[in-house]
Amino acid sequence: MSTHAQVGLEEDVETQSEEGWDRSNRILAWCAASGLGALFFISFAANRTAGLLIPAQEPSVLPEIPMYIAPIVSIIVLVLWKLEPVRAWSWLLVTGVISSFPFLLALISDTGTVLFLSPSTLSALASVSPVLLLVSAIGGGTWLSTRGMSRFGSVVVGASIVIQLVGAVLGSLLFLSPMWWVVRWIAVALLVLALVGGIVAVLKTHQVRNQGGPQPDWRITALGGLGVLTSVVPVMMGVEITPSSEIPYGAIGALVLGIGLVLGFVAGWRSLLSALALGSINAVLLILLFPTIQDLHRARELASALLVISLILGLVAAHSRVRQWIAVVGLTVVGTTFFLLMIGLNPESESFSDVWEIATPILVLLVVVSVVAAVATIGTVLADRGETPAVVIGLAIPVQLAGLLFFLGLQLNVELEGPPINSLLFPTGLALLLAAGALSMLVTRVKDAEELESATGKSADQEPYPPRGGR
Repeated sequence: MSTHAQVGLEEDVETQSEEGWDRSNRILAWCAASGLGALFFISFAANRTAGLLIPAQEPSVLPEIPMYIAPIVSIIVLVLWKLEPVRAWSWLLVTGVISSFPFLLALISDTGTVLFLSPSTLSALASVSPVLLLVSAIGGGTWLSTRGMSRFGSVVVGASIVIQLVGAVLGSLLFLSPMWWVVRWIAVALLVLALVGGIVAVLKTHQVRNQGGPQPDWRITALGGLGVLTSVVPVMMGVEITPSSEIPYGAIGALVLGIGLVLGFVAGWRSLLSALALGSINAVLLILLFPTIQDLHRARELASALLVISLILGLVAAHSRVRQWIAVVGLTVVGTTFFLLMIGLNPESESFSDVWEIATPILVLLVVVSVVAAVATIGTVLADRGETPAVVIGLAIPVQLAGLLFFLGLQLNVELEGPPINSLLFPTGLALLLAAGALSMLVTRVKDAEELESATGKSADQEPYPPRGGR
């Protein structure tokens, strides 16, 4: 073979390899996105099954199994992510979908029961499946971000938190409504698509396992595991599901927050600021979940459409190049609005109820869009080091728990007049402003670091990762 022919052949092989990699990249992008459908399903279905299955007279199943199995599974998942970041997310997607099958049977049966599973087992699955699927989505998005699809990867990571909220709220709003059967079968179809996406992802990631990707180190993995373990501290100190005035929620919250800050400081400023922002956001979402459902029940179909539209707009914001500023401005506006409503209006007046009724859909839209953009920003910042899973399910947990404990302490020890929502405005407004501040500092410091790297000629963080080995 002539030299020219040999060179031409090598160029053709290289071109075909690049085209094949690009094609695989796109396929894996949609496989990772299919995990969001599974997250929606488990949040939607578990809200109508596990919650109905555990009777009030059988509280003993709650503290023992779900409270401890989720942290154990989370630590195992973080170790898997450390060992195989290229392939772990695809296996987690398949495992998460399979663990969701009991809820598929319960949802289809219309009875909320699965004959061969006990209530405690279903409750355990309801706490484990979201962890598997969440890290799958975050891991897939993180991996895509390191392979030249950062904007699509940011969308997947950004939607991973809010899609669970949307699924849970829709599962409550549309139950027994005319739209129930439609949304139910949409959720089932999303789970089936996720299973197909997971199987394809397993096969494809096996083919590209040597192409490189995020490389999280053991230090951040260990710190994330310690962050997960803080979730059992309140249980060990006697905190129960039913609030009690005898429990020092503030002191326990301060202890958990202190542990979280130390872990974040050791992990580094990016992880610390990301954990503060994400933990505060998660606490707000959990605090506002049930009151929001109660307020939106007045117009269930319209509220459901609002949530879906808000999620779509959030995805657009996450894909935008200015996602970070959309998040900061949105969180600041909502947090400030909460304070103004609390300070500027008499909670016992009719004007407060009228204003709140008008403001609720606007605030829901702003919160959803801002949170999706904020999580996407955090995912983008942490993607190059592969730290996103350790921060989301690890280092953010102490901050989230501390926020919930502070909120419980405030509810029990501070009497605020007016409707129940009034007691939520101060803690949620403060948490949203804290998240906005942490996110703003994170974005500013990342920009300064990039400018410094550009000035000194050092841009290691921007370079693609080397292959993990030969074929």
